[in-house]
Amino acid sequence: MEKNRGNDMAGKFDINDPKNKKVVIAVFLGIALIVGFYYLLLSPQGDVISGLETEVNQKKAEYSRLVALEKRVADLKAEIENNNARIEIAKKLLPTQQELPKLLREVTYASQSADLSLESFKPGKLEPKGDYLEFRIDLSLKGNFHSLGYFLSNLSLLPRIINVGDISISGVSGSSSSQTKKTHTISSSLNLVAYIYNEKK
Repeated sequence: MEKNRGNDMAGKFDINDPKNKKVVIAVFLGIALIVGFYYLLLSPQGDVISGLETEVNQKKAEYSRLVALEKRVADLKAEIENNNARIEIAKKLLPTQQELPKLLREVTYASQSADLSLESFKPGKLEPKGDYLEFRIDLSLKGNFHSLGYFLSNLSLLPRIINVGDISISGVSGSSSSQTKKTHTISSSLNLVAYIYNEKK
């Protein structure tokens, strides 16, 4: 009986019936509106949303990179400060070219305070040695063993790095200094090597 009622309803639906036509037209218009709404509004919005998602992911990656860099800032600052401190120490130990006259005066004063007679004083040329320059000074001195030892001790107390090399000592007979009235018993020649801070390097 239910089947017969369904068949009756299906059979009663007539497409040519004006009422049924209105229903069909309304259904098609509804579907058309839905499809149009999707393609005209929702579909472009989907592209916009997809683009925004890509931009958000890029921003997240950039943010993560900046956070990682920020964590390194403290380490980099500490490293820079450490390097600056090392450079300042190097500048103190290695004089600059402008400070060479001061270095020469310090060497001269060290010999005078040791009661040595400075017979000759020959500064050499600056020789490049990579990160620093080498500066050689050839000296000839007269005095005694005690004075020479005192002079070398004075050099070791200077704030600059100075190496002593090629020392030769010979005895002298009856020579005396007019300034100190002390008898000179030895004549010595030696070279000093100072290391100069290479500012260009």
